[in-house]
Amino acid sequence: MFQKILAFVLCLLFFLSSAFVAAGASEDVFFGPFSAENLNGGGIVTDAYYGNAELTYINFWATWCGPCVGELPALAQLGAETDGKAQVIGILMDAADLNGIRDEQAISAMRKLLDDANVQYPVLYPEGDVIEVTIPYISAIPTTVVVDRHGMMLDMMQGALPLNAWVSHVQQMLP
Repeated sequence: MFQKILAFVLCLLFFLSSAFVAAGASEDVFFGPFSAENLNGGGIVTDAYYGNAELTYINFWATWCGPCVGELPALAQLGAETDGKAQVIGILMDAADLNGIRDEQAISAMRKLLDDANVQYPVLYPEGDVIEVTIPYISAIPTTVVVDRHGMMLDMMQGALPLNAWVSHVQQMLP
């Protein structure tokens, strides 16, 4: 447990310092290209996934984060509630430690949580280019980054939301 807390604190400090640098950028932010293992059903997910909906909500979460777990059912329903205009990709931040060592216990806990919440969307392993592309923008979890069909960042939110707030956000983002 101590190792997970230490890893989280170190990640948070890294994320905060990166976020301050990223926040100063005034140019467009592109989230891609990437490919990563889908822990929720296997296979590889790439940035081509963005093309399946008008908006993609990239949700950074961890199995030990109560608000993250609490919003899983809402995120699982987002696509259906928006007639497919929005979709979700999860990134399980505690699937690997700071040294990149896979945490099978966290992945096993994730699978139970996803089953309980009826989550069908991909949940990615946090490694390689998927983290390099996204990590400068994450200073807390849960954090959700919204991108368009081409991977351009449109918005970023910290904290968990109920389904009606997610649906409202999609409606505000689309014309």
